Amino acid sequence: MKVVLQKDIKGVGRINDIKNVSDGYARNFLIPKGLAKPATSAALKEVANMREVINKEVEELRTKLKTLEEETKNKPIVIKVKVGDKGKLFASIRDIEIKDRLTKFGLENAEVEFPEGHIKTTGTHRIILNLGRGVVGEVKIEVVSA
Repeated sequence: MKVVLQKDIKGVGRINDIKNVSDGYARNFLIPKGLAKPATSAALKEVANMREVINKEVEELRTKLKTLEEETKNKPIVIKVKVGDKGKLFASIRDIEIKDRLTKFGLENAEVEFPEGHIKTTGTHRIILNLGRGVVGEVKIEVVSA
């Protein structure tokens, strides 16, 4: 039986995938629990429309990230912090502080990764932004004394 998955199911597929499963598995487990619905023509059209919307969103995220990457090549995002005598920070830069700066670029849900480890010194550092749906980019930030 062909079904459209309503949620991610380990070993079966991801949300909005169209899968062939056994009739008993579909009728007795997936459909009653709301994990899938029969792949009718209306359901298939709905999945196609959803995929189109998701593709547009992903393309929009890619565009925003490319723009931010180009902007930060020459002028990194500045973060002002308190610094000790030897240029070391009192506390390392957290992803929350970077996420606050990213909201003005329209990237609210970005996951921030530190490839060089936690940032504990002033200067220019690179970070990785993961926006989900396979959209990943690298941005420069500059940590300066407040």
